[in-house]
Amino acid sequence: MPDRAARASTDRTIGSIGRTMSLLMGMASRTDPIRVTDLARELELDKSVVSRHLSTLAKEGFVEKPDGGDGYILGRQLIILGEAARAQNPPFRVSRPYLKQLRDEVSTAVLFCVPGAVHPGVTVMHALSAPRTYYGVPLGSYLAPPDSPSACVRLAYADAAMLDRFMATGQQHKSLNSEAKRKKFLSRLTTIRKQGYDLSLDPHATGIAGAAAPVFDVENELVGTVTIVTPSISIQPGAEQTFIERIVSCARRISESIGHKP
Repeated sequence: MPDRAARASTDRTIGSIGRTMSLLMGMASRTDPIRVTDLARELELDKSVVSRHLSTLAKEGFVEKPDGGDGYILGRQLIILGEAARAQNPPFRVSRPYLKQLRDEVSTAVLFCVPGAVHPGVTVMHALSAPRTYYGVPLGSYLAPPDSPSACVRLAYADAAMLDRFMATGQQHKSLNSEAKRKKFLSRLTTIRKQGYDLSLDPHATGIAGAAAPVFDVENELVGTVTIVTPSISIQPGAEQTFIERIVSCARRISESIGHKP
């Protein structure tokens, strides 16, 4: 009987931890405060459960209410944990010299981004700027497909379930709001897997171009992307191949340094 009670208590604890992680991951995909009601609806959880978990997290500094409002944001304690995770993460530890070399070769901003476990985009873990070419993508920024080459690379190597969820929910995006556009995007992902990179030469006339290549670990799992961000006018016709070769080489060397074998 005591063993049964202990197992039940353990199961409840594990379930509580799982719900807490779901709350934090749900908040991580947003840039503005979210109310208890909205978060409960998005995660399909009872409002009282969400409220209780957030209150506990707030006491420990893992979430907070900015300016005394009704919504919650991630708290400063998570910044401390994030910095520790960043320093301990093998791809981050070994990538810096390769990223610096790439930045010096292409004379533009270089980012190292990591995929999330739930969402289809990537988060900027490391950024190296270059004079007059850095566009201020701060650490922690969430980059989403289909606009971000880095996020498209992440989605190209995602499992079928994540891709299906994205295609089902991303139809309101102007790049995916028709069957023809969705087919074109799926073809783009196929091309990424074949070529090993993605290149975006300013399709929306923003003045910014970008390219990204995948980083794999010893298990052949995608653990990051190497990305360059540059003024579109800096890529002369025919010069994009040089950018591609250098970014793919950088990503390959980082992958090899953490045990990946093609």
